[in-house]
Amino acid sequence: MDTTTKKSYYLIDYENVNKSGFNGIELLTENDCIVVFYTQNANTIPFDLHFKLAETKASLQLINAAAGGKNALDFQLSTYLGFLIGSQIASDIHIISNDKGFENLRSFWKQQGIIISISSDIEGNKNIPNPVSQGIESDFDKAIKPLKLDKSSKDKLQTIMNEAIKIKDIPKRKQKISSEICKVFGNSKTKKYYATVKPLIK
Repeated sequence: MDTTTKKSYYLIDYENVNKSGFNGIELLTENDCIVVFYTQNANTIPFDLHFKLAETKASLQLINAAAGGKNALDFQLSTYLGFLIGSQIASDIHIISNDKGFENLRSFWKQQGIIISISSDIEGNKNIPNPVSQGIESDFDKAIKPLKLDKSSKDKLQTIMNEAIKIKDIPKRKQKISSEICKVFGNSKTKKYYATVKPLIK
């Protein structure tokens, strides 16, 4: 697959966040894709947001969650999320919603070694560096080759790195990574594993 075609996806629960969910849209580039899920309860766009959508460099898709009852939007957004993961067309995926129910999705995919970000607006995710990409030889893949890890161990280490990326303070991020490596892999492997991934902590 041509990895240059992959984009960052922002799945917006418009019924939940409305206009405020688009805060930070001006930070998006042509490598980003916005997918807006809306219902008849929230199907109008303020003029100022309309102008921002017209000006954004990101691609835009609107999905009307009209069928399916009370939780139709949640189900359809969740299904679309699974499609993105299965097709491997996304470099990373962000859910824009205040609905705590999506935490169950994040927990499930974290167990599979895939990191999903959740925030109340676009800006909250754009301030977090992109997680380690899935399905391609990233800097992470290259760095850990000498460790010769099996898939399970690699996924665990990848998850540790992805979660730590959200910590903006570098010293605290390093401390978190080191402590998590020790917790997951044991004290005997901490020094070697941490030294391997340390160059990636920027």
